[in-house]
Amino acid sequence: MKKILNRLLQNHSLIYKIFLYIATVVLIVFLFPKGGKFKYDYFKGKPWQYENYYAPFSFAIQKSTDEISLERQNIIDNTKLYFSYDQEIVDEVKRNFIDDIENTQYSENFGKVFNNKGIEIIDLVYNVGFVDGQSEQLIDDIDFISLRNGVEVQEINSSKLVKSSQLLSFINDNLVSIQSSEARVLLLNILSKLIKPNVRFDKVFTDKVKETALNQISDVSGQVSENELIISRGDLVKGEELAKLNSIKSELESKVWSESNYNWVVLGYSILVALALLMILLFLRKYRTDVFENNSKTTLIFINVLLMVFLITMIVKFDAKYVYAVPLCALPIILKAFFDARLGLFVHV
Repeated sequence: MKKILNRLLQNHSLIYKIFLYIATVVLIVFLFPKGGKFKYDYFKGKPWQYENYYAPFSFAIQKSTDEISLERQNIIDNTKLYFSYDQEIVDEVKRNFIDDIENTQYSENFGKVFNNKGIEIIDLVYNVGFVDGQSEQLIDDIDFISLRNGVEVQEINSSKLVKSSQLLSFINDNLVSIQSSEARVLLLNILSKLIKPNVRFDKVFTDKVKETALNQISDVSGQVSENELIISRGDLVKGEELAKLNSIKSELESKVWSESNYNWVVLGYSILVALALLMILLFLRKYRTDVFENNSKTTLIFINVLLMVFLITMIVKFDAKYVYAVPLCALPIILKAFFDARLGLFVHV
């Protein structure tokens, strides 16, 4: 154990350089971009300043956020309202009507007439449907609705539905054929008391239809094949050409690597960076022994290299147009101030 500690103490300078070397390689590889970058600058409504641009690979034309938002809003605004027709209520009203007529004092004299006329009016009320008061407010400004009766759905004119405000006049109009005013009043009272709405707004089904339509909105509006002309030199960047350029730019900048490709890319980056930094160390070891032996000076060189890589990476991620604002040429000047011009130039290269 003592021998190991002594060996570590004797070689601590070399161990530090190995650690510094590995840490710098890892940090630089981490900062490197892992996806593509669109190398052309363009502006909406301006001419394309480069040569004819052909698709380097096949890709889908992406819709803009505004287009997708507009489609969603159109679906939300134009989704049909679905109402449910309850046949059980109709049957229940008929049964209750027959029971009430049999229990009246007029059942012996007018029972058959009451039954026939009452059932006829009930059928007329429920022919299309009797909408409840809450749902009635929804159809005031709508010409057509979708009415569900079991598994069947039919589109009907909302004006054909009987509303609460129309019920009494509707029944009264259909009782004019009865001569006895007393019988008309009795039948009117019985029907107005028993008849109840059987058409209601089906919010669950309407929301389900709307959600299905929203989920079917496509993010793409077309396809561009490999080697297909996207835009010619001098053409204005607008319309379909703009959509294609935005799509391929987005495809390149957000390109997702497969796990296998990603590993190979990182390995390639690591080899290139490791070789570049190894050349710096070998140069120092061969021609600048005093700098190589001094850990502080070696660290200063590696920190400056890492700082320049970091600055360029951040600027490119923000906006590649400002990459020339990075004071990259300050690196050899800084190193010349601390060491000499030859070392500064070598590290810069």
